[in-house]
Amino acid sequence: MGRADERLTLLKNSIEGTEKVSVTTKIYNGSVTDSMLEAADENGTDFIIIGTRGETELTERILGSTTSNILGKTKVS
Repeated sequence: MGRADERLTLLKNSIEGTEKVSVTTKIYNGSVTDSMLEAADENGTDFIIIGTRGETELTERILGSTTSNILGKTKVS
């Protein structure tokens, strides 16, 4: 199991333990935009919620552009 898998498993277990919900995880390769669009398509997603937690102006610009890119390309309304 790689580092990303381990971190994702810890996060999954934490959410399931504290929020009492079932979590399914999958790691995608590729850009954030392409991966999110692929995941939305695979899972018949009804809506996408994207949060940003930028700590610097550069980070906020990058995340903001990713969010805009996803919104511009998604079939999800």
